[in-house]
Amino acid sequence: EMYWTLRRQQHRSMIPRHLPCSEYAEEFGVEEYYRCGSKSGSMPGVRADVGIVQTPRRSWALAVMVKGEPDFNTGDNHPFNDLIADMSKLIFDAWGR
Repeated sequence: EMYWTLRRQQHRSMIPRHLPCSEYAEEFGVEEYYRCGSKSGSMPGVRADVGIVQTPRRSWALAVMVKGEPDFNTGDNHPFNDLIADMSKLIFDAWGR
């Protein structure tokens, strides 16, 4: 059940942001080579995301929290979201392709 909770997450601005996976493919019967499920959270000055990434080569779990000065920017393009997304892409490029 936890796996499906992660896979259905629709806020995908951190770990899955730059990864070639979809939260809908499995649900609609589309074959998928890369899968990612995550659960994100935020509060002023903090962004966090945990996730499972699966590729034909291997799978891994990732948990990231970034903390800085409190702010009230709740948008998807927050610099912390970008940092987590970029880090996730670097790991994917190194391990998943």
